[in-house]
Amino acid sequence: MVSRAVRLGSIGVAHMISIIQANTYNRNSDMAGSLIEIPFKEAEYLLAYGQLSICCLSTLHHIVELRILHHEDILTAALPPNLPLFHTLRILKAENIHPLFLAGQTFHRLERCRMSLCDEDPKLSLGQVTQMPVCTRLGVGDLAVLATFRLPKISELSVSLDHPEFNMIWGHIAVNANLSGLKLLHLYRWCQWEDLTQALRCLPMLKSLILRNSSDLDAGFYGEFVPMDPNGPSGLTQSGDGGWISAILCPMLKSILIKEFDPTKQLEPVPVLQEIVTLCAMAGYPLKSFALSHLALGRTLELIGSNGSFAVTMIVLGEGAEPFRLDI
Repeated sequence: MVSRAVRLGSIGVAHMISIIQANTYNRNSDMAGSLIEIPFKEAEYLLAYGQLSICCLSTLHHIVELRILHHEDILTAALPPNLPLFHTLRILKAENIHPLFLAGQTFHRLERCRMSLCDEDPKLSLGQVTQMPVCTRLGVGDLAVLATFRLPKISELSVSLDHPEFNMIWGHIAVNANLSGLKLLHLYRWCQWEDLTQALRCLPMLKSLILRNSSDLDAGFYGEFVPMDPNGPSGLTQSGDGGWISAILCPMLKSILIKEFDPTKQLEPVPVLQEIVTLCAMAGYPLKSFALSHLALGRTLELIGSNGSFAVTMIVLGEGAEPFRLDI
């Protein structure tokens, strides 16, 4: 079956070594940008620069990796639930997905995904839940989209918390996404740091935290990571049932990275940061790396606490260094 509904960048078929890519643009200058016929049924890798019709998607019987770059919604009609890609796709990267592309679907084998949504918000209802039973890595720009995903295996997440209805939406996320086992979290926007701490309190097993610096990340926010008493049950308070609960955010953290932080201009939090690394080291918390990075300055400062002492190591960033981005 042949489709001419979309302009493609490249396709690929499996090889014993890797995926072999084939450029689908006609190199003849007189025919530049024209469409050519592609045998979709055997494609396992597809990079598309235009809208994909249902007819086109229905031909992808073996698709493993799908990347779509388009400035408009890629689909404006609901998909039939029996499309082959729901059973074969392992990697999905797409810009401006229409909510109907996702609503009520199950991506049985999807492991890694990054997507952004077109202007229309998804409806937060049970019938709109998108099942991703084996997805471990997800990057999504809209908190409302995350609330519609069921992610029992999620381990690494990149998301913005910037939403006026954060409290209501976070309740949906707590039900649908199993964030309690999250190991890595990248956050780059939020309305207020109180929303940030509310989200972090739900992540007891978090190992790595990456935050984009913001003016509201002051000493009050960073103080949430300071152990209460390194000589007692450090960072622990007694719960009503006689057990102990953590009194600091994310007690299992091994690394914290604050992006775009300039300590020469933001002096107020520095003493608190020193206290965090020093007391965590004394109390035996697993925190090993607390880094402040600034690409424009070309350097990263790593704060080190050991045996009650405090030190700073400067790391010069190489030319062309790029900000953190969850690899999909």
